[in-house]
Amino acid sequence: MRKQLYKFIEERLNELGDIKHIDIWNNQLTYPEEEQVFDTPAVFVEFAPIKWDLLGRGAREADVTFVLHVATDSREDKWSDNIEVFDLLDKISGALIGQYNDEGINAITPGESITDSDFGELMHNQESFICHVIDLSMALNSRAPAPNKIKISLV
Repeated sequence: MRKQLYKFIEERLNELGDIKHIDIWNNQLTYPEEEQVFDTPAVFVEFAPIKWDLLGRGAREADVTFVLHVATDSREDKWSDNIEVFDLLDKISGALIGQYNDEGINAITPGESITDSDFGELMHNQESFICHVIDLSMALNSRAPAPNKIKISLV
């Protein structure tokens, strides 16, 4: 389900046309000089721990919290006074809030916003979201095989 949710988020963010790099969060901004180079603005998706509830027959559900780590280069001219970054954050939120699909991802709701208050070259803002998911992937794989055909004759 995390892969499905990640792909869902990635599709919505790519539709904006503003995001140049999307990836899974791996503390890339802690030591950026040691990481692979990425273009900005970049968004990294972090999944909070997920507590699953069993629905039965392999189906499960959970409220999933995910955090988008949004990295922007504070030296770029388009971020004059760095407050234009908030427009990008609003666009990202607008692309996700209320979105859902018919494959188990229910409406995405906003969580919290954390504004970077101690940035250098890279500004690192965080936007969190919550959605309810229903995962049927294991239920679909655990179906019993179809029974053999039975021939009945009335003699």
